[in-house]
Amino acid sequence: MYPDLSYFFNDILGTQVDNWTSIIKTFGFMLVVALASCGVLLKSELQRLEKKGLILPQMVTMTTTNKLSNQDIVINSMFSLFLVLKFPC
Repeated sequence: MYPDLSYFFNDILGTQVDNWTSIIKTFGFMLVVALASCGVLLKSELQRLEKKGLILPQMVTMTTTNKLSNQDIVINSMFSLFLVLKFPC
């Protein structure tokens, strides 16, 4: 894979390496293209399997809770503080 466009144009057109196109890096662009194409292919494959009847829909029940109490906030804060102090970056 080419690190930037200047190497690509060097192979295709025979231009000098490290010209003005060397500021445009291609690794991140190719990574985004790969992830986007994987997402499109995954969606189409799941739709195909759903039409064949191999994937069935599932019913999910959502439950809502009341407002958080002060005790919940304090306990979660203490637990989070413990994790941060236990595993510093």
